[in-house]
Amino acid sequence: MSEMTELEGPQPGFQIKEDHVVFNFASGRDRRKTNALPIRASVQEQTAIFKKHIVGAIPTVPVGFTTTNKKQLASIGIHRAIQAGIDGSVEIGKVFSIVMSGGYEEDEDRGEAIVYTGSGGRDKTTGQQTFDQKLEGRNMLLAKCCATRVDAANGADAGENWRNGVPIRVVRGVKSSKHDTSNYAPGEGYRYDGIYKVESYWPSTGYTGHRVWRYLLRRDDRAPAPWSLPNGRRLMKQVAPRVFREADFNKRSDYMITFHSVLALWKLHPGFTEGTARPYPGATKKRDKEDFNVDLEIPENVIFKPRGKLLEAIHHDKMNMRVWQRLFTRSYQIATGIRDLMSFCEVALTQMEFLCLLCKSSGKPRDPLVIPLVHHNCYHCLHCDHNFCRTCIDRFKNRGIKSCPNCLRADPLYNCTTLKAVFQSMNVPLAR
Repeated sequence: MSEMTELEGPQPGFQIKEDHVVFNFASGRDRRKTNALPIRASVQEQTAIFKKHIVGAIPTVPVGFTTTNKKQLASIGIHRAIQAGIDGSVEIGKVFSIVMSGGYEEDEDRGEAIVYTGSGGRDKTTGQQTFDQKLEGRNMLLAKCCATRVDAANGADAGENWRNGVPIRVVRGVKSSKHDTSNYAPGEGYRYDGIYKVESYWPSTGYTGHRVWRYLLRRDDRAPAPWSLPNGRRLMKQVAPRVFREADFNKRSDYMITFHSVLALWKLHPGFTEGTARPYPGATKKRDKEDFNVDLEIPENVIFKPRGKLLEAIHHDKMNMRVWQRLFTRSYQIATGIRDLMSFCEVALTQMEFLCLLCKSSGKPRDPLVIPLVHHNCYHCLHCDHNFCRTCIDRFKNRGIKSCPNCLRADPLYNCTTLKAVFQSMNVPLAR
């Protein structure tokens, strides 16, 4: 990882200078700055915007996304355990993800269904199965994901209720099907193949003569499987045109670490809580309002643009047009590493204009995020383009404070209802 320098090109609402950080407004007509520099060392492990224990799909990671190694899987949150094939939490009592990597002879890959072998029973030196597996630890957590009562002696079968089980992210490694005639494995690396659920589990005698626990998981995901034709290939071409390689990983990590380090410096405008306001000249206000009558224009040479409902929602989000214009600038996409759907969504969600300063000051980011993304229902400042949760702003309005917490302009904030559709199109679950 490179040392922190002044990054070339635009960044999400800020620029790092030699001895301070400048927070730029999307309009380009105003700015704020801090006299401190970000400390990257304090956030070296913060390379994600979602919390550690997420049950089900990661909103920004599409089915078919492929990495070259497990470290990258952990970085984007798909499978946090770098060594273990099962990632779960005893405290929460659930498994979040599993990796099919061909480590056990008993594994079977049938595409829409897999028979997965539990963990344990292996010699730590040779890796050979030398004793019986037990239904405890990760194996017990996987059994608890089945929609039926746990039977530690004989196993259990959820039958027709299997879809009521816990959603588990399944990753296939390049060697995941080495014991099968039908190969659903990716050509290289590790590929996220969607949500599966445990239908049944049972004890069995493995190839070495020792007991193993086996789990039948069935796919339950709306997205087409990456190996299906023609939908799978079409999906892959749209969301993940190439494998997430080390250069992509390093750029993403550098971006995220920089963002989190700068976010720590971002604060309410001095004087906001005292009710101070700055003048808002009529000419500037007129220009700001005129911007919302202009349609978003996406250049032909843009590296990536989403499709379908997300793109439609972005076009309808007129109030944040200047922010979206920044995101669709080629030089900006190069600087921030936008190359596919995941990177586009991550960079979009980490725009300073979409983060509520009042949530940040309260120290209560919204589940399942570790960043203070605004609620679906929010207020928007015409001048600086920042959005704030309506519930947060209303608390201060009741005290007679009506200026913007970021730019301190004395002008009413506007209801913004269109950002909600953007978040929903990214599958980000937020309170209303």
